[in-house]
Amino acid sequence: MNRFERGVLYWHGSAGAHPVTGKILDTWAAAGYEQGTYGYPTGDQTTTDQNVTVTQQFQRGAITTAGPAATELAFLNPGTTPEQQIAEAQAWAQEQAAPVIDVLVEELRKAQLYTTVADSPSGDDWQILPFARGAGDIFYADSSPEIVLINKIVNHGHNGIYVTQSSTVEASATSQYGNGVHEVDNRIANDGERREVRNPQLGWVNTSSSVRSSAVSFALSKKGKGYNNNFAFNRNINDEQYNCSQIIWAAYMHASGGSIDMKDGFPNPTPSVYPKELFASSWVTQY
Repeated sequence: MNRFERGVLYWHGSAGAHPVTGKILDTWAAAGYEQGTYGYPTGDQTTTDQNVTVTQQFQRGAITTAGPAATELAFLNPGTTPEQQIAEAQAWAQEQAAPVIDVLVEELRKAQLYTTVADSPSGDDWQILPFARGAGDIFYADSSPEIVLINKIVNHGHNGIYVTQSSTVEASATSQYGNGVHEVDNRIANDGERREVRNPQLGWVNTSSSVRSSAVSFALSKKGKGYNNNFAFNRNINDEQYNCSQIIWAAYMHASGGSIDMKDGFPNPTPSVYPKELFASSWVTQY
């Protein structure tokens, strides 16, 4: 055998040489490699569903796992599984009459655009989170280095909606201010001091004061809801779980009767909205 950057290559006299990679390699390794349950690989990976799932035959059985798109999408959404990504993609594909693999590939492309993966945070870039010009404004900040997977920091960024000039409603997996949907008083957030975040940006949503007020009321009404780990499939307005970009998107979609859809100009309908995507929207003006 030879080990390579993205997998292994195994040879057996009766079966020849075959690479083993991705989730199949993980499953095979957990079962004891060639000395375990399955023995040596006897063929390459194959698929019958355009790489939504992949299968590889071994001496004593076959291993079927999620394909590379679903696997990578789950990596970029820590706390989710490839199987969960496939199930969500199947539901969206049925609704849109689209192939499941097309949904997964498009969502992976979007996740890669709006997500950064690094070994460590970039520099000492903490700043006081400014107060807003008014309720209904929103902020973006780079995530603090809390989401670590295999020694990698997965950074979607983070959003909040101001419900006063100094307080925000946000959704977090875990934070010192609360889990799920919660309110933060940014005047006294850090041990009695003004709250600091990484690289903050503020913006207002280009709509009427009544719509902004309605969006604030919606966000406040969702306090106590749980956290949604999956940014790739988060375009649900009334949900039991929210993530940080979802709560803002949902608040303005609800307040506007569906007309304010703060998303970037992707050519096809997508089931996701990411924190950075909100600030790329024509509905938002940064200040």
